[in-house]
Amino acid sequence: MVDLLRVSDYMDNRTHAVRGTDDVHGVVGFLIDKGITGVPVVDGENAVVGMLTERECLRLLTHPSAELETVAELMRSDVITVQPEMDVSYVAGLFNKHTDCRRFAVVKDGKLVGVVTRKDILRAIRAMGT
Repeated sequence: MVDLLRVSDYMDNRTHAVRGTDDVHGVVGFLIDKGITGVPVVDGENAVVGMLTERECLRLLTHPSAELETVAELMRSDVITVQPEMDVSYVAGLFNKHTDCRRFAVVKDGKLVGVVTRKDILRAIRAMGT
């Protein structure tokens, strides 16, 4: 019997997260400085309330008349979350279904515990081949 590969084995649990009240221009700098393309947005209880990615940040230039100042004004609130015990094959299917997503927030007991990206799933595929 083959052991299932779990999200918890491949996710990044040193996740950077921001708050909805954070200044969006500061978070753009944060994304650049950390070399990441998106971050979960959490509330005071560390529950995921949104996702801010490069795609949303581009609206700062494409909609300059809109005065977007906080992360909450720019973030996506339709966030897909997964659990750490999920099989990576299932998550791969989610990525195939939601092609505009590059990362999913990993949540346990309602709290953010990590992020899993498409690259993390590729690492699982590589591990299966060895």
